[in-house]
Amino acid sequence: MKTRASTKKASLHDSKKILRKLSVDGAYNHSCFWVTFFSIGFYFPQFYLQLDAAKHKLGEDFAFDSLIILHFASFVGRIAPGFFVDRLGFMNMTTFSTEACAAIIFGMIGIITRPD
Repeated sequence: MKTRASTKKASLHDSKKILRKLSVDGAYNHSCFWVTFFSIGFYFPQFYLQLDAAKHKLGEDFAFDSLIILHFASFVGRIAPGFFVDRLGFMNMTTFSTEACAAIIFGMIGIITRPD
């Protein structure tokens, strides 16, 4: 079996028709919306954590080490829930994880270095 070249050329009219169909497709729009929020939530800490540490005058060494701490906690956070999900349930683990992440992000707002 061989593939054959398409005899029909794609036109601008076909592209508009495809975009019109996609704009009313609820599942596609819903997926695009939530993938955007996932990307923000996934990459935001990696870029903002060092800046936040420097902004609150926590020291350059800690600003660098905060990424190491983040990656180690990510490793532990990907392994540990697997041990608890059977006993606690998927939705309970998801709720706990979401609340813990929210508490950490709100805690980042209040981090300061107090003068000695």
